[in-house]
Formats: sequence, structure tokens, C-alpha cells
Amino acid sequence: IKSLKKLEVRECATFCALPSMHLLKSLTISDYDGLNTIGDLPKLETLHVYGSGNGVPQWMLGLSQLETLYLYSFSEDISLGGHWQCLPKLRRLWLSKFPNLKSLVDVNNITPQQNETTCPTDAQQQIACLSKLEMLTIISCPTLHLPQDLSDHFRGKITRV
Repeated sequence: IKSLKKLEVRECATFCALPSMHLLKSLTISDYDGLNTIGDLPKLETLHVYGSGNGVPQWMLGLSQLETLYLYSFSEDISLGGHWQCLPKLRRLWLSKFPNLKSLVDVNNITPQQNETTCPTDAQQQIACLSKLEMLTIISCPTLHLPQDLSDHFRGKITRV
């Protein structure tokens, strides 16, 4: 298992931990309600996460080598803002079927795990954290509002369906 480069975990209700896999480059996870521990994935470049009742997984924020992130079907009221500094190499972001997602930047909802030194509190700072982003695809996110600053910053890089 330590030599895997691609892993897909689907509909495994009893799957609660993912060990360290130093060569893993691509990971797909769906129905991951029980997954709460993830080992070191230093080479992970692509992550597909299919919705869960638990929201966007916090362990995702430790994946500093991530270049491509696909997030699908999260129905709860969530915010993605304030976390982008954890993904400095992110180049492609797909958001699909987030009926309640309101913003990609959020200066009002800093979690207990975050503070002003680790989490940019200004929308401009959060947008700057996405400086490597080459493509932003938004599909079926009817409540998502893109601030003018974000639209201007990513002019020509955003596809909205």
C-alpha cells in the first residue's frame, strides 16, 4: 500500500483512517463519514472529494502539494474561505453541486483551529493565497457570490455553469 500512486475509496462506511503514503499522487474519496484520520501524503497532487454530511474535511487543509482539487455535492451550509493559504500550489479548483456555498472568501467565520496569524482575515489576502490558480470551474452553485475583486483577479480563468 505504501507504493500506491493512485487510490479510490468509495462507499466504505467503516473506513476511518488512511495511513501515510509517501508516493500517492491521486486520491478519490466518497461517502467518507467515518474518515477522520489521514496520514502524511507529501506527494498528493490531485484530490477528488464527494460530499458527506460532515462537510469539507479538515484534513484536506494539510495537503500543501495539492495542485488539483475537485469538490462535489456538499449540501450543508459551508464556507471555504480562510483556508486557501494551506493550499499554496493549487492550480485547478472544481466546485460542483454546492447549493448552499455562499463565498470562496470569508472574513467572518474564523474557526477555533484558525487565528489571525495563520488565517488571512482580509478578502484580498485570501484571494492572494490563490495566486497559482489557473482554472476555477463552478457548476451548480446557485448561491455562490464571487466578489468583484475575485472576478477581476481571475478574469479569464473562471468557468461557471
